[in-house]
Amino acid sequence: MTKIDGVVRVSVLISMVFSMLFGPGSFSYTTVNAQVNRQEESPTTTPEILPTDVPTDIPTELPTNEPTLENSENPTLDPSVLPTETPIATITETPTLALTETPSALEPTEESPRVSWNLQVNLNPDQVSKLQSDDSFFQGFQALDVENSISNDQLLLSGNESIDQLRSSIFTGFGNSVDFLGGVAEVNIHLMANSGDVLSFVMESRITSGFYWEFVPNDSGGFVQESEPEFSDYSENVLETIRIRANQTGEGTVKLVYHQPFRPDDPTHLILDINLSEQIQSLDLSNPSPAVIDRAAIEKQMAEERASHPIEPLNTSINLPSSWDWRTQGVLQDIRYQGSCGSCWAFGTVGVMEAAVKIANGPSADLSEQFLVSCNQGESSCNGGYVSSAYHKDKLGQLQSEAGAVLESDMPYTATNGTCQVVSNHPYKLLDWGFLLPDPNEIPTPEQIKTAIYTHGPVTAELCVGINFNSYKSGVLSSNDLCMSNNRHMVVLVGWNDATQSWILRNSWSTYWGENGYGNIKWGTSRIGYDASWVSYGDPNVIPPAPRLLEPLQNAAFTNKTPTFSWIGNPGGGTYKIQVSRSADFSTELIEETTAAGIETYTITSPLSSDGTWFWRVRGINSNNEEGAWSAIWSFTLDTTGPDAPTLNAPENESTPVGIPTFYWAPSATATAYQFEYGTSTDGGTTIDPVLTTPDGSDPLYPALTVRNFKPVSIVFATKYYWHVRAQDSLKNWGNWSASRSFNAQVSVPISPILVNPADNSVFQSHPILSWNAVSSGVKYQVRIISPNGIIAEEPILDDGVLSYTVHTPVKNGIWKWLVRAWNSTGGVGPYSSFRTYFIDLNPPLSPTLLSPDAGKLVRSTPAFSWTEFDSTASAFQFEYGTLSEDSTPIFTSVYLSDELTTTSITPPTMTPAKYYWHVRARDAVGNWSGWSELRIIDIYPAVLVPPTLLSPATGILVNTPAQILAWTKVSDAKGYQIQFADTSTFSTSDVDTQYVTVLSTETYTIVDPIKLHDGIWYWRIRSINSRDEAGTTWSTARAFTLDTTAPAAPVLSVPADNAAGIRATPTFSWLASVGANAYQFRISDDSGFGSTFDISPDG
Repeated sequence: MTKIDGVVRVSVLISMVFSMLFGPGSFSYTTVNAQVNRQEESPTTTPEILPTDVPTDIPTELPTNEPTLENSENPTLDPSVLPTETPIATITETPTLALTETPSALEPTEESPRVSWNLQVNLNPDQVSKLQSDDSFFQGFQALDVENSISNDQLLLSGNESIDQLRSSIFTGFGNSVDFLGGVAEVNIHLMANSGDVLSFVMESRITSGFYWEFVPNDSGGFVQESEPEFSDYSENVLETIRIRANQTGEGTVKLVYHQPFRPDDPTHLILDINLSEQIQSLDLSNPSPAVIDRAAIEKQMAEERASHPIEPLNTSINLPSSWDWRTQGVLQDIRYQGSCGSCWAFGTVGVMEAAVKIANGPSADLSEQFLVSCNQGESSCNGGYVSSAYHKDKLGQLQSEAGAVLESDMPYTATNGTCQVVSNHPYKLLDWGFLLPDPNEIPTPEQIKTAIYTHGPVTAELCVGINFNSYKSGVLSSNDLCMSNNRHMVVLVGWNDATQSWILRNSWSTYWGENGYGNIKWGTSRIGYDASWVSYGDPNVIPPAPRLLEPLQNAAFTNKTPTFSWIGNPGGGTYKIQVSRSADFSTELIEETTAAGIETYTITSPLSSDGTWFWRVRGINSNNEEGAWSAIWSFTLDTTGPDAPTLNAPENESTPVGIPTFYWAPSATATAYQFEYGTSTDGGTTIDPVLTTPDGSDPLYPALTVRNFKPVSIVFATKYYWHVRAQDSLKNWGNWSASRSFNAQVSVPISPILVNPADNSVFQSHPILSWNAVSSGVKYQVRIISPNGIIAEEPILDDGVLSYTVHTPVKNGIWKWLVRAWNSTGGVGPYSSFRTYFIDLNPPLSPTLLSPDAGKLVRSTPAFSWTEFDSTASAFQFEYGTLSEDSTPIFTSVYLSDELTTTSITPPTMTPAKYYWHVRARDAVGNWSGWSELRIIDIYPAVLVPPTLLSPATGILVNTPAQILAWTKVSDAKGYQIQFADTSTFSTSDVDTQYVTVLSTETYTIVDPIKLHDGIWYWRIRSINSRDEAGTTWSTARAFTLDTTAPAAPVLSVPADNAAGIRATPTFSWLASVGANAYQFRISDDSGFGSTFDISPDG
């Protein structure tokens, strides 16, 4: 238990001043000019976090961590008898100076060095007014020789005598009504020190409100903190010792700040400067006259409280979820801020009450913590207190005529003890409340706390707090803080997480602490769970809230066809309607019942109809017969069917193991146990007459198998047995027995045969013949053929003594394996030999790609044909050429087909000139022929022929007619000849007289029309024409003849003269020579018309 105050930077004096000034309950103190807002006091520099709102990006309530605790805030030495922030005697009247006589000036002593000091306290206008009107306040300080004044809304105090004067002024002068540990304070100590000196500073801290002292180093590094602060009990507070080491010799300043580290922006309202005139080793600023705590009274009050409220046992046998968080249920109010008042006990009490009202479908009630602080009948106050749920049930507070909670609006929180007032409206009363355990020294188990949270709602709990807890920001807190009497703090546990083994806690230190006011703390850390308590609220007239389902758990599975359902209902009583259905919309096979009032269980009376998923939900009905909301819909699975039969693994069916075998089987889905059985069978294993059956687990002394193998202790060899297995699921349902396998255990079996043929990795196109060697004691042999896909294709057991086998399985491409084993005369089978492989290759290679000649290429002679080995599996080729008909559906006719070739080229026998088509195919080593390649055309042209030799007419002859007969020699393979005539020896083609004549199949030609030859010299030559009508490129040697078709002029007759007569003898005729004539023909006639002649000379 602890006292929680506001924020102070250390001023030892200020609380005395306020105490004297306003008296107990009359002064509402927080920080400068601001009253504490328990909803959330926002630092002036961070207005973005609203005072009363939890940030919208997190749930209303957040996850927590968990320490273990003693009493919440300031426990006594005996945690069983201390309140959550140790209370002291409550002052019922406004005190004046709490001195037995008027204080006088204090003389310095050896133990109290002389100092001068100045204290500055910031005041609001109301405080200034009250101080100025209270003469006794200033008289008290005058008696202590303390100078005092008020200026610019600041109270200024100063003294120059001793530390005792300072301590007396602050603690004795102020009295007990206002604690100076009420806000952020700053202390500056100016002193002399030697390098290496370690100085101790002792102050009081209210660590249970989140406040403690911290050393603030300066830039010069003249002082450094020697070690972590040390804490010890001191009256109702904690004594904090800070050790500082001097790094330099000379004057320096030690600065200490009193604050809540998670609220760094809270303003400083008090600054104390101390000037020491001499060197010191330690400085004590604690209360010289601390309050005396009446431990006996506290013990008595707590014992009476527990005695008047018996502990109700918790049903920890219920099945709880692995995590729970009441924030997600929308039942928690915004995070509160208790300020510097040690009222965590009030915030815990109110926190669980507000949640209980909301859980019971009530409104979001904002209840008053101040009512508990100011109006309790015991010792609880801002100095600490206890769980006070009794005031929310049936215990009257001061001045009250009715028990029950009070609204915040009727008694707002002030963070002070305040003054009790009569409140007429107590709208909410608990049905019940209680502690989890009777012994406050004992911490409940996690299951007990979880059960209370789940069945009742958030619970109060205490823990020990210190720097670890105060500086927590996020995650799961697992670092312990030291437990003392005065550092117990009360929080509200709102959930848990089994995965991290942590509690979700709700603190009252504002949203600036932890994760927006919430935290996660490991189970047992800092003794979290002290004095845990629960509350129960219900209103029979309120429409009931949706029940919370307990059992069967969501997604539970069981075999019971008449299950019992349970739930957490409305504490206010009433009846419940339960529905169970096969469908989530409750439209199928609906079972609906209404329980008696207050009964929160129901058992199915008629067995559920079938296995499968069922759904259930519950709703409450109040005394006015008003139905509340349905609960969540949960489902369960009715399963009365066992798992599938396991698949047997080993030994294989019909195996003959040597020795006693170990039996193995595959896991069966959902199986948790198995049963094995073997025996004989007369029907091939359909039914087994058991020789051995393992236990079925019905007797706890003989559990079922939980492993997937079993080996009998003994067995009869050379006997055929059958075995099978069945599986059991987690619900104890047995499934069916598996299909059985047979085995015949042997003392010994033959060795593996040695394979002979074919050799390993042989290749075949058809069924190979397999052979092996015989083995000793082998009577018959079994061959196993394994197909390329790994399936056993054949496994024949051959006749006795057979040592070869022809494979029968249809031929299929791929790698095949074969192996052999031997059987002995007692049915024992030896191990298979090592396997050999053979290849069945039915895949032809790819067709070759043709290279040359190019398609359509013209060649003069038989070419060399070549192609590429497109497929590396090709080992031989075949070449073919032929003709292709010119029909609409061309038909290839082979002219030449080569033998198998091992090269990728061929020059076939001489090809007759023609147009051909050629292609190639490939064969692999196994004999698979590819398809023919594409057809490629090739045109074989005949050779260009030599010219013939001219025979006649002879060159240079003179002819008188163009009808000359030309002749020449025959040229082999010539289809014909081309004759060229020209009247020039150059045979100019531009000369119009150059003419051509083509003749076929003859070696002569008679010049006829349409050749027109003029008279003169004509040249002629001939070239050959081949079978493709190609004329040769060379002509024969030219010959010439002269054509003269014009006769010379008629000769002029000379003798005898014309009409000569009287000629008696045969005359000699003569005539004159005719130009161009080289011969003459003479004719004589007795007819002038030369109709007849009697003498004519030859015409040559």
